[in-house]
Amino acid sequence: MEATKRDNLVNGPRGLKLEPNGGEPLERTIYNTLKKAIQFGYLMPGERLIETSLAEELDVSRTPLRDAIRKLSFEKLVEITPNKGATVTKLSSVDVEEIYFMAGVLQGAAARRAVEYIGDGDIDKLKDYQSRMEEAVRQNDYEGWLVLNNKFHGVFVNKCNMQMLVELIKEKVDRIPYNWVLLAIRPNPLKVYMEAHERIIEAFIKKDANLVRSLVENHISTNGEILKEYLEKIALA
Repeated sequence: MEATKRDNLVNGPRGLKLEPNGGEPLERTIYNTLKKAIQFGYLMPGERLIETSLAEELDVSRTPLRDAIRKLSFEKLVEITPNKGATVTKLSSVDVEEIYFMAGVLQGAAARRAVEYIGDGDIDKLKDYQSRMEEAVRQNDYEGWLVLNNKFHGVFVNKCNMQMLVELIKEKVDRIPYNWVLLAIRPNPLKVYMEAHERIIEAFIKKDANLVRSLVENHISTNGEILKEYLEKIALA
């Protein structure tokens, strides 16, 4: 990524680093590393994935790297053009609108279902993640915040008691780019997100299924509107 792009990010990702998980294959580790880098905005939409540079940075051979990139292309996170190589998939404002609409509807449906099954321990998890996100904001740890935010949503998604819905959400939500630019294009965006989380927690405590669904859908659609607004601005720049 160009230095100018990185300089515009507020405490952005600290660089590509392999994070092995137990005895998983090297290709899987590389795949997870690149996928996280795309989702968190370290590898930006439209950026070329130059195998020689990535292999050197990750200290891996090009064969498992190439396999990992090919797998990402199957998930439409990467585009491979013959004789040109691979690039991170670009998202238009229309793409973002559709992706966030689907994510909002699906997670809203899961949240509504989860009201029936969520318990006090799950509420405690939501509160704990919320508290840790507040600390991440104070520490300007935006990568940590994004990880915790994903876990926050995962609590009620995984409690919907519908495995096919959970898998569908993972399929669609994994395409959402958690770009660091979101944190810089609007004043105090995290404050808006955190306030939405508080309302969601309160609705779960009240066991108000319809309110929970509405709050989750609105929360996610707001995020999409912010990203769409940013993409439209840079398209005109």
